[in-house]
Amino acid sequence: MGLLHINFLKKKKKRTIGNTIDNGKKVVEEVYDTVGEKIKEIKETLLSTSGSYIFIGPPESGKTVFFITMVDRLLRLQIEKDMPYEMTFRTKETEDFITQMINEMAKSKWPLKTAKGNIYEVDITTRNVLFMKSNGILSFHDYGGEVFLDAFSGPEIGSESKFKEEAEAMKVEIKQAKGIFLVIDTVELYNNMQEEKLLNCLFYLSDFLKKERNKNMRLAVIFTKSDQFIEKDSLFNPESIFKEKYPNAYVNFKNRNTRYFFVTAIKEPIIIDGKYMPPKNYKSTDSVNILEAAKWMLEIND
Repeated sequence: MGLLHINFLKKKKKRTIGNTIDNGKKVVEEVYDTVGEKIKEIKETLLSTSGSYIFIGPPESGKTVFFITMVDRLLRLQIEKDMPYEMTFRTKETEDFITQMINEMAKSKWPLKTAKGNIYEVDITTRNVLFMKSNGILSFHDYGGEVFLDAFSGPEIGSESKFKEEAEAMKVEIKQAKGIFLVIDTVELYNNMQEEKLLNCLFYLSDFLKKERNKNMRLAVIFTKSDQFIEKDSLFNPESIFKEKYPNAYVNFKNRNTRYFFVTAIKEPIIIDGKYMPPKNYKSTDSVNILEAAKWMLEIND
């Protein structure tokens, strides 16, 4: 939108430059009047195109931690800097959930595995249309990863599915979403864990998205746990592995507005009983590339 705005100004100046010598004031007023109308039009468009951004992925891929870290980072960033958005919790349950989980991570604990889906939502609205194009809701329907596997286990959800109702609800949310974060565990990707299940799900997910008419939907493919790879190999690239193992999904995703991000919620984890854990006094500023993924998805240009 910012680029269109700049081009518009250039075009306007070019069209009226012949009048600037005789009536410079009139030309300036005409340009600014038109720009004001354009900004008003942009704001009205934003209000009419608000939508939800949702988070999906296989079991234990890191969806909950990714969502918690992203929201906490975006929330605090607007206090630290003059950002082009305003973010607030939609419900008290969402605030309690984010606060509790961040506090747990500060005690070197991970959030518990999702047992039953809860919905946590955050409003994010544009304060400056030239630096952020989107209004929307970050909607985290905390589905268990098994729901994702059932939703895309085949062309239709089987009647024997234990999660049939939730899987159908997930598909409806995906259809209506403005943007999707697909969260994948890089360790599992690298070690070929659940490869057959993921191959199956990615085929039916990419086919499902291909048939959707919402061509403006953004898709961020999130590879988690970069902390476990970067120190050993700074050139490690999970997108290359994804492309090699799942070429059909990669091509289908490529035909959409898709970007890949290699992230971690924990830049410097500690090891307790052989497991990677958050360090004491963890803060969301310890994350890597999660903020970049959020800015791309929400079209924030600060």
